[in-house]
Amino acid sequence: MLLIPIMLYWMMACFPFRNRSSWVIHTLFTSGYTFMILFINDWTEISYYLRLVCIVLFGCALFRKMTSLRSFESKGTNKKTKIFTILYGLIAIYQVSICILFSTSYITSIPKHEEAVDLTFPLKGGIYEVVNGGMSSSMNYHFSHRTLKYAVDITRLTPLGSRKEQFESLESLKSYPIYDDSVYSPVEGRITEVVDGVDDNVPNTLGGSATNMIIIKYKEYNILLLHLKKIVC
Repeated sequence: MLLIPIMLYWMMACFPFRNRSSWVIHTLFTSGYTFMILFINDWTEISYYLRLVCIVLFGCALFRKMTSLRSFESKGTNKKTKIFTILYGLIAIYQVSICILFSTSYITSIPKHEEAVDLTFPLKGGIYEVVNGGMSSSMNYHFSHRTLKYAVDITRLTPLGSRKEQFESLESLKSYPIYDDSVYSPVEGRITEVVDGVDDNVPNTLGGSATNMIIIKYKEYNILLLHLKKIVC
């Protein structure tokens, strides 16, 4: 996940581009690529804090080159180099355009006419990340389904910023810090349904449609707490 951005940042800072235009094109491409991996990739697979490393490295590479840009010496280019620069420029423009469209779709998809429900965060005592959430299907796969539009998936981070302990088995439920967390009601409502007895799903495997859950009635809304731990008596 970090190999490609590190290569791009090194090129921004140290690669001997033949002219400023080539460096600007590479910087545009790198900016777009960085934007996409920061907002779309699930960093909890490795470490959420590596997002900050990418931002710092990008800033350092940009600053290093900007300080020497005035003394940049342009060199002559042959026909093949010009063609490559044009193609790279088109790719960079495409990459930046995707970022702009992504940002625009996210902003314009925010509901304006629906009454918002004020929910309290249902977990306490840790650092958490929403791994699937937001008003865009590119960030939240729930969004394209009408009944799941406002659903979010939450995970608890380890001290190193990952969703599971690094040296534990992938199939061990206890290697995920969120597994033993207590879940609190996000509203003062009335419980209308409780489902329990469904076996806990092994991580990274496709479970069935049944899940342990609690449904809470709040005003005219049903608040669902899904994928809960099976109660063992």
